[in-house]
Amino acid sequence: MNKISFFVIYVLTGYAAVDLDHIQDAKERYAKAYSQCQIIGSHIDPHNALVVAYFVKEGDLILDVGTYVGDYAQYYGKLVGGSGKVIAYEANPYVFPYTTKRLLSLGATNITLKQKAVSSTTGQKLWMRVYPNDLGPQSCTVEPDLMYEERMPAARTALVEVETEQLDDILSAEPVRFIKIDVEGHEHAVLEGVQQLLHKDRPVVIFEYGSISGKEAGNPIAQMEKQGYLCFDLRTDQRILPHAVSTGTDVVAVPLEYASELQEVLPHLYGVDCRKNEILSKKPLITKKRIAALSIIFLLAGCFIYRRRKSRQICSTSSKSGVGKS
Repeated sequence: MNKISFFVIYVLTGYAAVDLDHIQDAKERYAKAYSQCQIIGSHIDPHNALVVAYFVKEGDLILDVGTYVGDYAQYYGKLVGGSGKVIAYEANPYVFPYTTKRLLSLGATNITLKQKAVSSTTGQKLWMRVYPNDLGPQSCTVEPDLMYEERMPAARTALVEVETEQLDDILSAEPVRFIKIDVEGHEHAVLEGVQQLLHKDRPVVIFEYGSISGKEAGNPIAQMEKQGYLCFDLRTDQRILPHAVSTGTDVVAVPLEYASELQEVLPHLYGVDCRKNEILSKKPLITKKRIAALSIIFLLAGCFIYRRRKSRQICSTSSKSGVGKS
C-alpha cells in the first residue's frame, strides 16, 4: 500500500476513530448514570448531560450552581463516582430543605449541598423574590430587573434575604472540571466571581441565557470570551457571539483549546434517545470537512501521478533518442 492510499484511509477512518470511541463511551456512561437516577419530570436536558459525560471522568470535581431539586447534581454524582465530588448550590430557602432531604434519601454521599446564592462576592446580603407555595424551577431570582409584577406578582411572592458566595473561594489543588449555572438571570454575577478559577482550571461551563430576552443584566457570552472561551448553542451546535442570543437557550462555553474538538464532537454526540436510554448507531464518518480534505488529497495525488508519468515519458523518449544516435 503506497503512502497516498494509507493517508486516504487514515482520513476516512483513523482520523476520527479516537474521538468516536470517546463519544461512544460518553453515550454509554450517560445511559448508565441516567438509568441510576430518580429524575423528577424532565429536569435533565440530554444535550447538557451528554456534553458533561464527554468531558467529565470518574474522580472529577463538578460545581452545580442552582441545583433546584438536585436532578443534575444526582446525575453528575453518578458520572464522577465515589472518588469524585459535586458541590451543589441552592439559595431558595423553600427549596433547600426538600433538596437536602431528597439527596440524603438517595444516598448521594459524594454531593455537598450549600445554601448560598452564588454571585460576584462572598458574604453579601441579597433580596431574593420567591414563590413560597410553588417550587417550580423558575420560582426565584435575585435580579431586581426580573422581579417585575407581570412575571412575579407581589401578591403571590415573597422577598427573602440570602447570603452570597463566589466560586473563586473554593480554589484548591483539586481542579474543577465542569460548572453548570442556572440562576435566573444572575449568570453575569456568577461569572464575575469565578474568573480566577476559570483561568486556573479551564473547566467546561454550561449556563442558561436569553430566556427573558432584553431583561438580563450583563453579557455572559462576552464575559466568557474575555476569559479565552468560545460559546456554542447546545440546540443548534452553532457558535454564539455576544448579543446574538434572542431566545432562551443553553450555552456551552469551552476553552479556546477545546473549541475545534467540541465542534467536531457535537454532531455525533446527540445520536442517543435519552428518554429510552438507548444508544443509537454512530453517525456517518463522511462530513463536509472530510469530503473537502479528500478532494484536495485526490487532486494532489492526480497531479503527482500525472507529473510522474510525464517524467517517465520524457525519460523514455530520451533513452530512445540515445539508442538511435549510437
